[in-house]
Amino acid sequence: MGYLKAIILLSDGRSLCPYIENFKCTIYENRPTVCKAYPLSTNIDNIVYYDLNCPGISEIGSEVIKNGEISPSFDSYIFDDYQTRYINTHKKLEEFNKIEDFELVTTINNNKFYKYVGKEINPYITMHLDSLKHLKKYNI
Repeated sequence: MGYLKAIILLSDGRSLCPYIENFKCTIYENRPTVCKAYPLSTNIDNIVYYDLNCPGISEIGSEVIKNGEISPSFDSYIFDDYQTRYINTHKKLEEFNKIEDFELVTTINNNKFYKYVGKEINPYITMHLDSLKHLKKYNI
């Protein structure tokens, strides 16, 4: 396994998000922060990237990034010093890095996804287990 990486799974990697119906978000008011920031995404290098495939990028009047600054409508705390928060989260997850505490759930795009089955419970593990609920929509 090597190391754990915290991610939010909303899709099986082949289909649209299960909360999209008729090309609209059904949980828009309660969507996760990562969805609120989309089409922008953070990375360990502290650079903010954006998805050119997002239909909103090409909408007339929609400027996501202008002169290197993120539009206030897309700006989020998740872009603030992401690298430090990522490293701190990684260090916390190292405490749970025993393969016997995990079982393979699925493989998506050659990435293995595991479920924690150990005894420890804390906010990180709770978020992890909650994120796996999204996969149930795909019978995984």
